[in-house]
Parts: sequence; C-alpha cells; structure tokens
Amino acid sequence: MLEAQAGDLKKQERAHPRVSVVIPCHNEQKHIAECLESLLNQSLPAADFELIVVDDGSTDQTVALVRKLAQAAGGRLRFFQQNHGGPALARNLGAGQAQGRILAFLDSDMKFAPDFLEKLIAPIEAGEVIGTFTLDEFVANVANLWSRSWSVCYYLPPDRRVPESLKDEESTVFRAIRKADFMRVGGFDSTGYHDDHTVAHKLNQTARRVPGAICYHYNPGSISDVFASARWIGKSDKQPSNLKEWLRRSPPGALKRGIARAIEEKEPFYVIFEQVYSFGIITGMFWRYVLKKDHSR
Repeated sequence: MLEAQAGDLKKQERAHPRVSVVIPCHNEQKHIAECLESLLNQSLPAADFELIVVDDGSTDQTVALVRKLAQAAGGRLRFFQQNHGGPALARNLGAGQAQGRILAFLDSDMKFAPDFLEKLIAPIEAGEVIGTFTLDEFVANVANLWSRSWSVCYYLPPDRRVPESLKDEESTVFRAIRKADFMRVGGFDSTGYHDDHTVAHKLNQTARRVPGAICYHYNPGSISDVFASARWIGKSDKQPSNLKEWLRRSPPGALKRGIARAIEEKEPFYVIFEQVYSFGIITGMFWRYVLKKDHSR
C-alpha cells in the first residue's frame, strides 16, 4: 500500500512542471514577443516548465500579441489579466496560478540564453539554496542613445545592467525561488519600484548567485520609455522627498548635473536625457507626495 502511494506521489510530481516562469507585463508590445520566444526555446524539455504571463492593464497591443503567442504555443503559455496595479500584484497573481515547484520571476523586456532557466534552477533543485539570481545581465540595446544615457545615469558600462566589478554572491532580489517559501510569506509587497526586494526581507534570506545564467535586458530606449520609468522611480517609497531632492530634480538642477555628466562621460546627448529623466522623477514625486496617489506603474 505504501509503495503504491509513493508511486502515485512520484507520478503527480512528474505531472507538474519543474519551474513556472512568471512574467508581468504592462505596455510591452515592443519586447514581449522576443522575450517569450527566447523562453519557448530553452534547453529544458518543454514538459519541465510553463510560462505564465500576467498583463497589468496594458493599453497597447500587448494583450493581442500574447494571446496570439499563447495560441501558437499550444498550452505551454498561460495568460491572465488584471486591472493596472503594478508588477508585484501581477507576479503574485501568476504565482498563485503556477503549478511548478520553483517560481522564476522574469521581466517582459528581457531575453534569455537557451540554458538560462536550466542554470538558474539547478542549485534550488539540488537543495543547496531556496533561491537564485544572476549577475550575467547585459543590455540588449547598447547602440540606442537613450539606453546608453540610462547606463551613464547609473554609472554603468553601456553593455551591462550591473557593474562588472560587482562580485556579490547574495542578493535581495530573487530571480528564482521555491514556491513553498514564496507563498509562505505572502509573495511580494506592492511598494513600487523596489517591490522585488520585499520577499527577501520577509523571509530574512537572500538569493544565491548563479554563474553563467546569461540574460539581456532592454534599457528604456525612447523619450517616453525614459519618462515612464523615471516617473515610476519617483513614485517609489524609497525616493527622497526633501527640498534638496526637489531642487536637484528641477530643470535648473537637472541641466547643471546633465552638463557635468555629459562632459565627464563624453556623451553630449546626456544633457537631454537628464532633463527627461529628472522631469519623470519629479512628476512621480508630485504624484505620490503632493497628490497622495498610489505607486502602481
């Protein structure tokens, strides 16, 4: 009897995917197809992972594109929708629908090397850690002027999303995590721009670095992308709201800083970038601290 029950349990485990990839998206018509195609072509066997896309109230063609891709994927891609509430709520919704024992939280403006998922989940499946992250995150649109200026803004080389000198073995951002641990603490808190750090704080545990899990992430690549991203940062509860910060983000302050960084980095376009970026930040600050509205993207 016990042997039969053990056999049934093994069959049930095999019936579920090893990992569920959860992807929130909001107005990502430019990148969502490339993101999903790179995931559908992973080295993991198709039966071992599922893709879950949660649309966060998109107003562009994202929904139509994902539905078309889901139909073509033949059941490998599941699609859900919510009213616009931010990525934390979208990730939590996707996690609640997930069938895998491991959750991988990826972004819709990313694309991935074929062995990305396989490497990302290996230490978790081996029982070494509860979650993982990668530092092998590169910029997908290096030649774009807005993208290059975004890297300048964050003191990064134009082709990397994290400093090349960074060798941290632990992070408070989980790219993959055991579902049981994620659900035990109630998932992500919806706090705005830094909400992907909240699970680690609630678990009081960090993610372990996985070498060689390569991915590519698009920096904001247009004036509207930069403004929207900066506005979201400005809405964050981590964004300072003192007088010094308001003056720093004002047009004169942004112009002064933009010229200085443009000269330092020999990147003249940065003067324009800084005006757009700072205007986005100060708009987000006004939204949150003056209008007292929420921080959803």
